[in-house]
Amino acid sequence: MDINLLAVITCTFGAFIVSSIWYITFGKTRADLLKVKFDKERRPEPHIIALELLRTFVLALLFSIILSHFKTINLDQSLFLGVILWIAFPVILLSGSVIWDKVPIKLAVIHAGDWLLKLLLIAFVVGIWH
Repeated sequence: MDINLLAVITCTFGAFIVSSIWYITFGKTRADLLKVKFDKERRPEPHIIALELLRTFVLALLFSIILSHFKTINLDQSLFLGVILWIAFPVILLSGSVIWDKVPIKLAVIHAGDWLLKLLLIAFVVGIWH
């Protein structure tokens, strides 16, 4: 198994930053949909940031492990895998929450967009360094 740990760590922090910008951009809409007070000055607690970094690290590591099973793969194939995994997991799971739990579609779209950005960033970085 050929895993580039530097790529995984780079993905972890890059995806965390992109995700943070995404949720800052859609924070008010998300708060309205969740019917909670929006406070743009509120910062996540350190343990929440650590957990999110851990989740993102695991995502990047698992993507790298999947990619390592291909003998040859180019950047386009890595990005395609990212899109396929996005449809297979976040989109399917979030659509289930809309259907069964009455989660607002806009909220699911906000989360799905975040997942797409994360997976494409990870696919791009890991694909280049693969």
